[in-house]
Amino acid sequence: MNYFPTSYPDELLYSILARYHVRNGNISPKMTLHELFGTNTITAVGDMPSDIDSLVCRIPKHKRLTADGLIMNNTLFPYYTAFMPEARTKLIEADMKGNGGGKIHTMAGIMAGSINVPEYLRFCPECNKDDEQKYGENYWHRLHQMPGVLFCPVHNEMILDSTVNLKIQNRHEFIAANEKNCLEKHTKINYTEKDINSLITLSEDIDWIIKNYENVKDFMEKTYGTRNYYIEKLKDRGYATVNGRVYQENLVADFIEFYGFDFLNSVQCPVDYNNQNNWLSSIVRKHRKVFHIVMHLLLIRFLYGSAEKFINIGDNYKPFGTGPWPCLNPVADHYKKFVIKKAKITHCYDTKHPVGTFECSCGFIYSRRGPDTSPDDLFKVGRIKMFGLVWEKKLEEAINKNWGLRRVAREMKADPKTIKLYSAKLGLKTGFNDENIHSEKGSQASIDNVLQQNDSLLYNHRNAWLLAKKTYPDKSKTELRSIAKAHYAWLYRHDKDWLDKNSPEHQKIQINSTRVDWIARDFEVLQKVKDAEKEILNTKGKPERISLSRIGRVSGLLGLLEKHLDKLPQTKAYIEAVSETDDAYRKRRILWAIQKLSESGEEPKLWKVMRIAGIRKEYEKQAEECLGKKKGY
Repeated sequence: MNYFPTSYPDELLYSILARYHVRNGNISPKMTLHELFGTNTITAVGDMPSDIDSLVCRIPKHKRLTADGLIMNNTLFPYYTAFMPEARTKLIEADMKGNGGGKIHTMAGIMAGSINVPEYLRFCPECNKDDEQKYGENYWHRLHQMPGVLFCPVHNEMILDSTVNLKIQNRHEFIAANEKNCLEKHTKINYTEKDINSLITLSEDIDWIIKNYENVKDFMEKTYGTRNYYIEKLKDRGYATVNGRVYQENLVADFIEFYGFDFLNSVQCPVDYNNQNNWLSSIVRKHRKVFHIVMHLLLIRFLYGSAEKFINIGDNYKPFGTGPWPCLNPVADHYKKFVIKKAKITHCYDTKHPVGTFECSCGFIYSRRGPDTSPDDLFKVGRIKMFGLVWEKKLEEAINKNWGLRRVAREMKADPKTIKLYSAKLGLKTGFNDENIHSEKGSQASIDNVLQQNDSLLYNHRNAWLLAKKTYPDKSKTELRSIAKAHYAWLYRHDKDWLDKNSPEHQKIQINSTRVDWIARDFEVLQKVKDAEKEILNTKGKPERISLSRIGRVSGLLGLLEKHLDKLPQTKAYIEAVSETDDAYRKRRILWAIQKLSESGEEPKLWKVMRIAGIRKEYEKQAEECLGKKKGY
């Protein structure tokens, strides 16, 4: 080609190719395809096209266009892959450059997703006016074609459908935007002011994500995905326990109340109260599939306020500092020198704490659990993953000097068992393979060996244990163990006899034989039960059912009520009187939903009431009766 159009700001690649077709004056769409791609069988795809390498090799060199640049700046690739794992992102990028067009939409989750791709190319009337003034023509904006973008974030105007239907139109024809196909003839949807504001902010979040794509991908790599951050915020907001178990009912109820049913339906992300596997409940569980970017952004705005605030957390997420980090290979010339420039951060499966893995060029790899809380943490090793070639070479040199096992272990700063293991692994001939290193554990020989390595080590641990015992004279051995964990563990392994002799004597548990005054206890518990009932009734948000278990949890007396309720006759009678049947609890939820809708200025229609209250279809008659009584007929 001798000519190729210069891209306008945020122009879709489809639009650039359509303008090429018009400017070149080609009558046949297939002639244009042959000039652009070298074949006339290419399909005109709007969002995620393929064969971009073939296109780039035909574009004039002075344009300095690359496949990477076109994919990133003129397709919906950054939209669909922003929150996607890096491995899948690379595969999609490769298919877009090559001829993998048939797999792209499947891999991106578009085919199986619940959010449909717009059938028509879309436009903002105000953007078209601006484009006419600046460039003398219209073009298809990339942002306007993204699912979830229903309002233009620049003009706060509703995005409208053109007459260009990508599914019905000629599959091989690129159609340029113009006055004829961008008519404002479609009826605008009457959104509430609240929904309009929510739709505008969603468009702004999507726009921000696309413009800051590299930061988003860095965040995903540094923080090991988004789920951990969702869970931490859910804990902070009271939607999850400290162990990360999510209170799904409360989350779903407040999420729907935050956005409203109409808004969630308009962005194709409805949340079903009665489906435990709805997308909101699934996205806060372990991610076993790719979730649409709109779903991520809805949850992010609910929890964090905006996409920008959420991603900026990743910029400050440095549990092990900014680096560089020290190499802790004890036999290397650069021992404790800051030569490691990159750390890999993952998360502990059990504790969810960050785990840093540090790899030096000498081959030494170690990890530790974070976050770091003091400068000394930089020099701690949680686990040695690999000693590396430098360490192994030093081991071979030490063995060749015919030293004993203990001396080799001291020189290599490693456990004798490790020395024996690596000697065998490297096939080194040693003279200490028959030494018994297991029988000395806890013996005086073991202590003497430790003292040879560090004369003050035994003294320090003993002194620390005696100091803890003196500081807390009333504490038992078990309680002191939790106070001086490291010292206890060391002494238990190497000096157990001394530890037993210098620990508090075993304390006998005094059994209180005083009889319980159940009459007084009944009166006391009854007051707490009444307070708990009031608290349940006054709970903000979706009503909670009044039951023995709920009263027990709120009052903190669940164990007592479950085991000894028969000894508390007044309390038992009161709980039986106030506990709600299925019918009573359902009615209270219906009345709450009606009141909620009325307070927000919405008409309490039957379907809305049932949705908010979480009422199944089979109880529609009861909801209708409550609604009729509330309206006075």
